[in-house]
Amino acid sequence: MKISSDKNLINDHFINPRNIGELADADGVGTAGNSKDGDFLKIFIKIDGDIIKRIAFKAFGCPTAIASGSMTTELAAGRSLDEAAMITSQKVEAALGGLPANKADCSNIGAKALQSALEDFISRDNFKTTRPVGERRVAVAMSGGVDSSTAAALLKSEGYDVIGITMRLHNETPIESSRACCSPLDIDDARNVAARLGFPHYSLDMRDKFESKVIKRFCDEYLLGKTPNPCMECNREIKFKELLKTARQLGAEHLATGHYVDIRHNETTGRYLVYRSVDKNKDQSYMFWSASQEVLSKLLMPLGNRTKKTTRSIAENFDLAVADKLESQEICFIPDNDYRRFLTEYAGYKPLPGPIVNLTGERLGEHHGLPFYTIGQRRGLGITHSEPLYVIEIRPDSNTLIVGSKSEFNTKTILVGEVNFIPFDNLSAPMPVQVKYRYNMSPVDAAVEAISDTEVKVIFDSPQGGVAPGQSVVFYDNDMVVGGGIIE
Repeated sequence: MKISSDKNLINDHFINPRNIGELADADGVGTAGNSKDGDFLKIFIKIDGDIIKRIAFKAFGCPTAIASGSMTTELAAGRSLDEAAMITSQKVEAALGGLPANKADCSNIGAKALQSALEDFISRDNFKTTRPVGERRVAVAMSGGVDSSTAAALLKSEGYDVIGITMRLHNETPIESSRACCSPLDIDDARNVAARLGFPHYSLDMRDKFESKVIKRFCDEYLLGKTPNPCMECNREIKFKELLKTARQLGAEHLATGHYVDIRHNETTGRYLVYRSVDKNKDQSYMFWSASQEVLSKLLMPLGNRTKKTTRSIAENFDLAVADKLESQEICFIPDNDYRRFLTEYAGYKPLPGPIVNLTGERLGEHHGLPFYTIGQRRGLGITHSEPLYVIEIRPDSNTLIVGSKSEFNTKTILVGEVNFIPFDNLSAPMPVQVKYRYNMSPVDAAVEAISDTEVKVIFDSPQGGVAPGQSVVFYDNDMVVGGGIIE
């Protein structure tokens, strides 16, 4: 990359900008920069099949920014979506002959506006292309972390036609010490990995769908006294439905992620099966109980037979900048991990105090609002007693929190709804299984028996504590996922 610029080329694109103007019938519109106090660029694209047939831009700011917009549109005109998705800031800068050191940031504005326009296009409900689905083409759901980046690198090295897709789920920027995922910064990390490995990268605006299908359900469930799992709902409603649909529109036969789970095809039964990862400390099979056979047939999981340590080593070998990136742990749309604050500020919940009672109805104290408590909670109840007390039930109808001793807290039977089975369609007879009713727990022995096509009863071999309505329960046969559902 040149350090000093070719002033004649930059001046030419500034004085005689290509593709200046607007497109009233644009299929995608993207912006970059700040219109109030700095450089600002807007790009318009018109798509015919899979090709950018027309492109235009408007810009305000310094000559270099305008030249960047002109050169970006010149590079993208007549290109396929994949070719346009690979136009980076570095390529724009190189095409301009380099930039002055104090204007290096201006090269970003053209490529960022183009990527924004492509995002707008593929995020529209009526989005479609004429690109045929390719058997070896795979869309990798890239979160910007080491796992999904390594999955993409492995598939690329195996000869797959890889494209990266990163979902824009919210506008949160990670706060200091936060380890949330899916932020705008993560999109940049994913795009840089794709550029490093040489494949197209798209961002997909899923904010509205994520809000309606994940965030709203999260809030509604908490206000009903349940303990939801938003990551599970994101897999079920967003990744396995919306993202897979977009991948198909972009010509991908498969969708890959960086999850630690093993998916196998049983040649005898013809069904796709889910197994625990070889790395039991990182196993994420719990997250896949809801996947249908149609979805499982399209998924590729390159890390299912690898450990986390091996993954980081592979990332280093591919010279990926995210090789040492910390794992995300918080709920992505609550980066400070304070769901109580989120319920009051986002959902407008106004804390309503009420009684804390035991199973005999004796009042022991006052709670600060039912959504601030979870089943199994022992600390922070604000009451003293001769023995430890746990939250054993939440009753929103009467705004009452029920507490009890450990023996009262335990249960042997739970009702499970929204059930999905993987090796078979329906449970024909009671079946011995191992059960996980929390993500980070060791499976416990139980039996599962059908009540209807969508509900089952789980009978534990020994009493269990901390079973919370709203959480997922997953059934295993040794390392194979039998199915799962939502605790009612």
